[in-house]
Amino acid sequence: MAEKIPADELRGKSIKEIQRIINDQKKKKRNIFGEEMGTKNPMQPSESLGTVKRNIARAKTIMNERLSENN
Repeated sequence: MAEKIPADELRGKSIKEIQRIINDQKKKKRNIFGEEMGTKNPMQPSESLGTVKRNIARAKTIMNERLSENN
């Protein structure tokens, strides 16, 4: 099962670290999607997929906030 990444934790990281987290979450999303489609054994895929999608969205939002502050 995927763990929720709190926004406060993301705000304390640099943009490079946030981008790395986004990339890692995208990899998890592909693995979970493969489990749901039957290519792997599922481990609670529906809940994990939603959590990963929210983690990606949260990280992108914080990254965009940072980038807009710099402009």
